[in-house]
Parts: sequence; C-alpha cells; structure tokens
Amino acid sequence: MKNKIIPFFIIGVLLLITPIAFSLEDFEVGAMGGEKRLCPTHTETINIPIENKGDETISFTVSLSGTAQKWAVAAPTGFSLEPGKTKSVYVWITPSSKALIGAYDLNIKIDGGSAGEEELSYDIIIEPCHGVEITVDDDSKTACPGELVSYELTIKNIGEYTEDFTLSLSGVAEDWAVLSQDTLRLDKNEEEEVTLGIRAPPDDLGEYGLTVTASSEDSDAVSSKDIQIVIEECYEYSIDSPKDVYSFCDHTHAKIPVLIKNEGIIDNTYDLSVTGPDWATLDDTEVFIAEGDEEVVNLTIFPDYYETGDFSIEINAESETGKVSQKKEIDITIRPCFITELKLAANQDTICAQSSKTYEVSLTNLGKFKEPYSIFIEGPEWARLDKNFVELDEGESETLSLIVDAPETVDTYNIKVIAKSQEPSETSGEDTLELEVISKDICFAIALSAELDEIDIAIGEGALIPINIENKGKEEATYSLEISGAGTSFAQLNPSTVTVEAGETDVAYLYIAIPEEAERDHYTLSVSARLEEGTIQASEAIEVNVVEVGKGVDIESVGEEEDMEEVEEEVNESEVTEDEEEGILSRITEALSSTGDKITGAFSGVTGISIIKDNWKYIVGAIIVILILILLWQGTKETPKKSNIKKKEEPEEEEEEEEAEEEPVKEEKKKKKKKKKLVKKIRELLEDEEE
Repeated sequence: MKNKIIPFFIIGVLLLITPIAFSLEDFEVGAMGGEKRLCPTHTETINIPIENKGDETISFTVSLSGTAQKWAVAAPTGFSLEPGKTKSVYVWITPSSKALIGAYDLNIKIDGGSAGEEELSYDIIIEPCHGVEITVDDDSKTACPGELVSYELTIKNIGEYTEDFTLSLSGVAEDWAVLSQDTLRLDKNEEEEVTLGIRAPPDDLGEYGLTVTASSEDSDAVSSKDIQIVIEECYEYSIDSPKDVYSFCDHTHAKIPVLIKNEGIIDNTYDLSVTGPDWATLDDTEVFIAEGDEEVVNLTIFPDYYETGDFSIEINAESETGKVSQKKEIDITIRPCFITELKLAANQDTICAQSSKTYEVSLTNLGKFKEPYSIFIEGPEWARLDKNFVELDEGESETLSLIVDAPETVDTYNIKVIAKSQEPSETSGEDTLELEVISKDICFAIALSAELDEIDIAIGEGALIPINIENKGKEEATYSLEISGAGTSFAQLNPSTVTVEAGETDVAYLYIAIPEEAERDHYTLSVSARLEEGTIQASEAIEVNVVEVGKGVDIESVGEEEDMEEVEEEVNESEVTEDEEEGILSRITEALSSTGDKITGAFSGVTGISIIKDNWKYIVGAIIVILILILLWQGTKETPKKSNIKKKEEPEEEEEEEEAEEEPVKEEKKKKKKKKKLVKKIRELLEDEEE
C-alpha cells in the first residue's frame, strides 16, 4: 500500500508549490460598530445578524475584547451556519455599579475560520447619571421695608434616577427667608417649583444676598443659586401674598400669608373679606396697622377629600380712613393627592387546565401621603396573591404576584384584584384579568425548560440562562416568547420569536441584570411560549435571589452552560474489509490518473495564469484527494493484535486483566470509527469525481 501512495504524494507536493488563486464565498455581518451610552447597572443589547453567503457550512466563534469586555457577555459563542442561513449573535453590556465615568471600548470578533473574520468596534460611554439644577424667574428683586417678596425657584432632576433632594439657605438674608418646602422627591427629568419668600426688614435698606442650595440625599449631586434682594424706602398701601398661584392636595389644611402694609403717613384700620369657596377663610377680618407698619393675615384653606379643581379666591381690603379699596386675587389649584393605581401585566390571557402561571401586579401610590393598603381578589378561589397587605410612601410602588392554579374545568373566568387604603381617604385601585382555561390537548404541544430554575445575582451584575424550546407537535410551529412576574423590567429574552420544526429543539437566551434601583431581594420570573394565535403552550418559573456584590453567579460560567453541539454525519457501521480498502484505493488511483491527464492536457500550449484560471477545480480536487489519502494512511495503521490465547487464572486475576485492557480497547474503537469516517469521505469524493 505504501508503494502505491508515494507517487501520488509526489504529485501532490508538485501541485502545492504551483501558485493557485481561487475565491471563497464568505459571510456577511448585518451590524456595524458605533457608540453606546450607558449608566452604571443599566443594560444595552447588541443584535448582530450573521448570514452565510457561501456554498459551504461555516463554523463560527465569537469573542470579546477591550476595556468594556468585563461588563459584556455574548451568546452563542460558537455555532455552525448552513449556506443561505442567518443567525443572530447577542451581546449584553451591563456596567457595574462602580464603573467610572468615561469612555471604554468593546471589540466583537466573529471568526469564520477559512471563510474569514469580522470585527465590530463599539465605544461604550459611561455617563454621569446624578444631577440637580436650580433656576429662578428673577434672581434680583426690589422690596419695600417689611414687604414680603417671593422668588419662583425651579428644581430639576437632571440625573437618571429618582432621588430625594434637600433645600437649604445661606447668606446675609438667611434669617429673613423662608421656603414653601425644603424637601422634594423628583423622578428623572422631573422638575418642581418652590417658592422662596423674603420678608424685608423695616429698617435695613440696601442690597442683600442669599444662596439657595439643593443637595441629593441619595448621591453627591448638588447645585446652588444666588438670590439678591434690594430694599428701598416706599410709601404705598398694599395687600400682597408670597405668590399669586398655589397648588395644594385635597384634604390639606394650609395657611397662605397675606401681607397688608401701611405705606402712608398715618395709622389706619383695614376691613378684610374673602370671595371664593366656603373652605377659604381669613383668620382676621379687621386689622390695625400703624404708619409704616405691616401685618400678616393668614388665608386658611381646608378642602375636603376629592374636592379638586381650579379656584379663584379674592381678598378685599378697605381702609377705614380714606375708604381706599384694594384687592388681591389668588389662584389655587386643588390637585388629587390620594390616588392609587393598580395594574395587571395582562387583562386577557389563556392558561392550560391544571397548570400554574404568575402575573405581575403593579401597585403604585400616586398620592402624596403614606398609605397602608389591603389587597384582595374578587374571583375564583384558585387565584391568590403573594401579599395581602403593603404600606407605600408617596410615589412608591410595589410589585406583587397574582398566582393562578388553573382548575381542570375549561371555562372563562374574571379575576379582579383590588387594593384599598385603610386610611380615611379609602383611596383604591383595581384591575381585572379575563382568563380562559383551555384543555391540555391544545396547550402542551411543546416543552420549555431553563438550564437553571434558581439563581443568585448581585446588584450591578448579570446572568445568562439558556432556555430550551422543544416542539413536540407534528408540524413546524412559531412561538412567541415572553417574560412575566416580578422583576420583568430587569430581564431580557432573545430572540422573542422562534420557529421550531416538529421534533426539533431551539434555544433562546434569558439575560437578567439587577440595577441599583432594585428594591426587593427576591423575584419570580415566568418564561412562557405561546403560539402565534395567542395560546400559551408552556412556561417555566425561575427564582432570582438578589445577593451581595461578589456573591452572585459568574456571568460567563452561566452563559457557557450551553455547549455547542457539532453536527456530525453518522458513520456507516458496517466493517470495511481489506479487499474493500484495496478497491477504494484502486479507484483513488484511477481518479488521480484521470485528474493528472486533465491537468497535463490543460498545460499544453497555454500560460500558467490561464491554466490556473480554467482548471483550478481539477488542481484543488487533486490536492484534497492526496491530503485525505495521507490522513487515511496515518489513521489506519494496524495496531498490535492481542493474543487470543486465554490463560487459566483465578477469577480475581481475570477481573484485573479486563480492567487493564479497557483503555486499549477504547482507543482501538476510536481508531476504527475514524477509519470508517475517512473511508466514507473518500467514497463521496470518488462519486463526485465520477460525476
């Protein structure tokens, strides 16, 4: 056999040293690099479609590098793609809570082996996500001695998170100034007006400064604004209030200071009255004010619960001496401040008989006061809540779970969830789920399973869990994938739609990243698959535990739990005899001779460049056959045969001998299997050559 191989080996070497040029159809990446701006603990997802535009199956590997690589994870990291097929690679980026502000780089390398490689570059910008801004309508005003002057301050949260801010005053005019409120809670990009009132002293004329500072209680965000008041001598009779427009909550007892100043040259008495709603009154209806003096009369308001709207209140003043009349109009908005919002994640759904599902229930106190809520259900007894009582501060939200254990009876049921405050306001919210229970025969056409059903994740970290979708039906089906339950906002599922052939299994990826605003230490997620017509086919529950930083799951170790399965053709299990090997080698010899004749004929009378151009297929075919022949020679060397002579030994010695022989036997089987694969490949090449 060696003598037959040597001539062909020499021909192959000669062909290899001949310059050849041929093109390989490569692949196309449907994404470009760019810039991604992120806050710490927030997640950005990059979708990279890859299309095989060649004629052969390509095996890909995906790798990440760069200064932002420590925050990123890709999936899948390796796969094979048939000609004309497209597959998406997903990259998730979640900067840690300790990430410094600045620019980082992330390189995504897609290696197609001999088909080439592509690399995408992204600039990851970590932005400052905490900030506050103070603006004022007029930062310098003039006042008479004893006059109350107001400044309209606008406090704006220019950061990315909801934060609590404290207002403080400093400067010469600090003792004369008062704020309508000194604490406020602002969402991202939310702003709120605050009134600064400065009562000018009666004897201190001149210019005075005041600094207003807003400081966050949740971060290092701080901002200051300088205010100036100019106090001048004047002689006018006036009636005034810190501002013309006010806004209060319903059922709020408040006092608005009304300043009456005698700027004349004699003492005087003033009669006061109010025109407006019944719940607006003055503390005094008659006031004596000496020359150059002033008095404050409080306008008291106390609207009832839910008595809301816009109201105009007019304060009338008439001097006893001179009968000079003046009036002051104040516009008051009474806004609803006892508001409860309850929302179900879904208002209509279907569920399989005798199966369970969890629905997220969002309860938010949109009011301005702390409320204790009782939460209950009006509906079937097989629906329950994970909590029946919560206490929420102003603007606070709570996520509850509506757990449904569907009965065997097929029907449509209405499940109403109600939250009602235990305070006198009795503010409440409700929402209804119309749930259709359908039979098992319709439901369970697939099997859905997660690689992990419970996971520990630290704040600012992420984890990747493969989700297996197995089509147990008889035909190809398309399923929509969705996430439900508490913590849905912290999770992403990609892709959101999969098409699975009958009897096949596809994989989706659930990525979970816990941001710093997470308020709970445990979340329950449900991953569900539903048919295009809306029927939920299967679901899987995953328990997420929020743990301390450093104790969470390794994001890479979770993502790598999905091993790439290489697609291999089955090897013919029939034994290959020596005669059959001789026949195959004889056919190889004939094929090589035929190829050589074609190449020799092609070389006559033409240049080297035209030879390569017109006959490159023959050259490549010859090289491939020679290389496979060499591999066959190396893979089919005979190993020493074991003696069939059995020695009579004691039973214990026979067992030891069998154990010692297990490893060589395994190696022998591997070599035989390799030999069978090579033989089958050579058969295919010969068949192609004959064609």
